Amino acid sequence: MPEKERFMRLTPPTPLSRRGALSLLAGFGAAGLISCSPAGDAIAVHPEPDPLAAFRFPLGAGADVWSPHLGPSRNGPNTRWLALSSGGEDGAFGAGALVGWTEAGTRPRFDVVTGVSAGALIAPLAFLGAEWNGLLKQIFTEGEIRDLVKLDIAGIAFGPALFDTRQLDALIATHVTEAMIADVAREHAAGRRLLVVTTDLARARGMVWNMGALAEAGRVDLFRGVIRASASLPGLFPPVELSYEIGGKLYRETHIDGGVKMQILAVPPFALARPGRPFGVETFYLLVNNTLDPAPQVPGRQTVIISDQALSELVRTSTKTMVEAARVYGRTTGTRVFVADVPAELSADYDPMRRFDRQYMNKLFERGYQLGASGKLWSGGRG
Repeated sequence: MPEKERFMRLTPPTPLSRRGALSLLAGFGAAGLISCSPAGDAIAVHPEPDPLAAFRFPLGAGADVWSPHLGPSRNGPNTRWLALSSGGEDGAFGAGALVGWTEAGTRPRFDVVTGVSAGALIAPLAFLGAEWNGLLKQIFTEGEIRDLVKLDIAGIAFGPALFDTRQLDALIATHVTEAMIADVAREHAAGRRLLVVTTDLARARGMVWNMGALAEAGRVDLFRGVIRASASLPGLFPPVELSYEIGGKLYRETHIDGGVKMQILAVPPFALARPGRPFGVETFYLLVNNTLDPAPQVPGRQTVIISDQALSELVRTSTKTMVEAARVYGRTTGTRVFVADVPAELSADYDPMRRFDRQYMNKLFERGYQLGASGKLWSGGRG
């Protein structure tokens, strides 16, 4: 029976400026920024065993579960793993860094690419290589994302999110083409791996999706839906309902931003739990779409700004914890770990009242490009 997969249907937005609508949030308090619940009858169904076990697994699973999904991608010398973090509009930095790194002539072909949230939008393009650099630049510098995220005023008080992103769904459908997905399938068959993280809202657990396996099976809509779900920051963007049919039975799940569970998927949790025992990757590259050590900023005076600053710091702390864990892993196993993050001086330009501002994203892209092209992007190394 044909597979049925679809995104959530959302209430059409009412036009209003971002600044005006965000100012209204002061009356709702901090909870208005972070509340997120499934709409309508989007109740997750979780049979055991998992009907999608061939395509995904829990983030906290052991090596016995991870290994079949990683396959041959981590075997042999010079195995390279690229991890792309969450970061919203700061994903423009990672996009620029990849383009600049290509210009420097030193960007490798990665054996494993992982993406979380904004990193999930970049990950397929990074996985497929430099020939997709033009699309990376187009998405993050030509206003596509800025124009596609619209405030949903009804959603502020009564709906699941602040922003209506149906047009973002359209962007994913436009750019994540069947031809692109076929290319991912080809690379998967060659032994490379593309992994994306979402959060299963009903079970409150992170799920790692083997995107190459989805591509190889021809599950185009589910492939797109997972990318969209990974980028669904709770409260800002609506959750995504993933519906799929297997064996004549319809299943429905609600997924949100993978960053709820992990901001960056670098060294797998099972490997971090085994001190001093490498698991087959020679080099990790952690491309962080955030500032790990930001410049001082003036504390906000409005509830929405204070909340944004506090939530940003929570995200940053989580990211720093994972980055430091990867560095410790590198020191104890002799694995090379390289880290790049948004320069501190750029963090001062961020305005929470102007999400996905085109001028800001262009500045981030250009700085990432400069660092990548000059060979000054990465810090770290072996031990």
